[in-house]
Amino acid sequence: MIPVIRSILSLTKRFSLVVRFARIALPEYRFIEPLLTWQKDVDFNEYLRKFREPFDYNDYRRFALRELLKLTSHIPGDTAEVGCYTGATSYLILKHIQEVSRQRNGQSFPKKHFIFDSFLGLSTPGPLDGNHWSPQRFVIEESRLRENLSMFSDEFTCYAGWVPQRFGEVEDRRFSFVHIDVDLYDPTKQSLSFFYSRMTKDGVIVIDDYGFDNNPGVNIASEEFFSTKSERLIAMPTGGAFVIKR
Repeated sequence: MIPVIRSILSLTKRFSLVVRFARIALPEYRFIEPLLTWQKDVDFNEYLRKFREPFDYNDYRRFALRELLKLTSHIPGDTAEVGCYTGATSYLILKHIQEVSRQRNGQSFPKKHFIFDSFLGLSTPGPLDGNHWSPQRFVIEESRLRENLSMFSDEFTCYAGWVPQRFGEVEDRRFSFVHIDVDLYDPTKQSLSFFYSRMTKDGVIVIDDYGFDNNPGVNIASEEFFSTKSERLIAMPTGGAFVIKR
């Protein structure tokens, strides 16, 4: 029956019907246009399936991050992620570096990628973090991360430990792209404090958890930090925010 209905109704008509019904149950929800070209991107959808994220809430944020990486293709400096979970974002970063390398006639990998995670989940939330998160949320074994990134096994270094315990091991590096995804006030503030001064000109910092009601600590930490800087925090409609270092 469902295939028959699909053959009769166009995508836009089916979407309109879904919106009408959904607005009864969840009137405050804002739907997004379904005829976006990137949603049919074969390579991108294959990536989403690899990390079990097709039709998930994260697909818009993943695509936005993939596009932001293009701003740093020509910029010197390594890359880093703080808070990696299964490695979905680090995969995008490493894939981008690989593609840039191929465009340069197969020259050696132009950048190194550094990953920081406790692999014990979240730390204990502080007084500014609200009551949404609990300690040990997002526990992941390092072996699973390495399996997901196995095609890039020689191109990244992983540092297990709480933020900022192991940051000092890369204090001599400079960075063109840094992704911060730690959900809480203190590790967000610590990450910004360490990486901001080590960003190359026009480098990009992405704060994954900014702009969500359930991450008040991240919002506070980000706005506090950049209130004294010349750069402006750019919030994205998909959630998250980025800064371009000047």
